[in-house]
Amino acid sequence: MKIAKIEATRATESRDEELRKDVETKRAFTELERLRASDVVKATIARESKQQAADARQYEEKTKAQAGTFPFLKAIAIYSLQR
Repeated sequence: MKIAKIEATRATESRDEELRKDVETKRAFTELERLRASDVVKATIARESKQQAADARQYEEKTKAQAGTFPFLKAIAIYSLQR
């Protein structure tokens, strides 16, 4: 009778340990996924920031180019009106 009780206790302890191990494995997996998601968000933010900076540079260069041609076009228009 005592042996059966000891064996049952050991089986229960073994099962409890397996369950603890499974829970710990799932927690580690969840943490890994959380970290991966965080890295994806950081990478997305960095990419979008770089794109915005590139767009700003392009807009600035376009504006400068247009500003440079405006006096020339204005001079042509004035010349055309004077003729």
